[in-house]
Amino acid sequence: MEESPVIPWNTVLDLCQALLAIDDVWIDKTAAGEDYYWRDVRLSIARLIKIGLEDPKRKVPSELLLQVRGILLKLVDDPDPDMDSDRPPTGYMGHGDPITVALNHVRPVALSALIEYAWQRHRINKDVLTSTNNNADHSDWKRK
Repeated sequence: MEESPVIPWNTVLDLCQALLAIDDVWIDKTAAGEDYYWRDVRLSIARLIKIGLEDPKRKVPSELLLQVRGILLKLVDDPDPDMDSDRPPTGYMGHGDPITVALNHVRPVALSALIEYAWQRHRINKDVLTSTNNNADHSDWKRK
């Protein structure tokens, strides 16, 4: 089995932040003559960060989690899906299937990643608290 590639998270997150700071990235029209939408770029950013939070082999280092949080907070306010794509008509992909809609739009993927981020922070804080309590000197505690 092939090893997962190491992701240079510092560089990746800096690039994601730089992209999301560009006003045109939030407009859902194709670039002149191009075959992509900026929505797809934002969705890829959300999916990549989700991988970095879920896959232990590609894990975002804990010191970069605040940067991840900032990016995800921008993406959970994404205009995608709009009202039409959130409720596709009969015959279109995702009609009557909210899971398919959620998997293919920026805001729900970013929210899912933000929930995973919160879980990561909880585990880190729990580990720090447990470690601190285990190393504390409680010799002055008395049983009543």
